[in-house]
Amino acid sequence: MQRNSASRIVSVALPLLLALVNAPSAGAQARDTSMKHSTAMPHANGMSGMMSGPHHALAMAYGESLAAFARAVNVDAKRSNMVNVELARPATAEMRRSFDQMKTHHQAQMAAAGSMAPDSMKKSMPNHSAQMMKMDDMQAHMTSIETHLGMLESEVSATSPNATKVVAHTAEILKACASAMRMPMKASGKMGRRGAS
Repeated sequence: MQRNSASRIVSVALPLLLALVNAPSAGAQARDTSMKHSTAMPHANGMSGMMSGPHHALAMAYGESLAAFARAVNVDAKRSNMVNVELARPATAEMRRSFDQMKTHHQAQMAAAGSMAPDSMKKSMPNHSAQMMKMDDMQAHMTSIETHLGMLESEVSATSPNATKVVAHTAEILKACASAMRMPMKASGKMGRRGAS
């Protein structure tokens, strides 16, 4: 009985010990890899380094979520020519949550763009001003989304929401989302079909 227990302990402990022995070297490899990425000059390709960062990925994901809920409300209101508040109200609340997160990550992305390179380098970067204009356009799309989302929230919280207004606001949100989602793809030179509605 004791012999079986001892062999079980060894069979469990041995892999753990091997993992502990190899952990420092694995950690060093991970640090080396991350250092290669972090020491690379992100501004060397203009804004494209920023467009592949975590804030960009999260902003895009929240933008897709926002568009999905807007599309659900838009399609339902168009099809039935009325507003199903059991769908529209929770969907609009999720749209607001997604938009707030998208905005947070967009702002963090803008801050990262501002700190990517010293001012002297920004002036000499070939496409810097064009890319900053694209970021300004992105801000305009974000403002449009926020405006129509606020009007949509007011409409769906009314006693009898107007389906025509709900369709119009969700259509504007979808249009702004599609434009905003395509812009970073253009800026990074990876223009695709993503974001089209």
